[in-house]
Amino acid sequence: IPQDRYAISQPVFFGGCKLDYICLPALAKPALDAYTKNWTYREFDGDHWTILSHPEDVNRELLSWIETVVL
Repeated sequence: IPQDRYAISQPVFFGGCKLDYICLPALAKPALDAYTKNWTYREFDGDHWTILSHPEDVNRELLSWIETVVL
């Protein structure tokens, strides 16, 4: 992919997980800053599988983001 096409123009939702030792939220933030300007970060008290352990929290935040940013 040519470097001039790296930028993401669509809204991006990133759910960082405080206990995720595989995909560290601190490492994702610089990449998001570099490649997209319209991104939303929400942090959860879960591990790598937060969507399974905290589905209500993730769904609530994702729905709110869709309603306020995407639509």
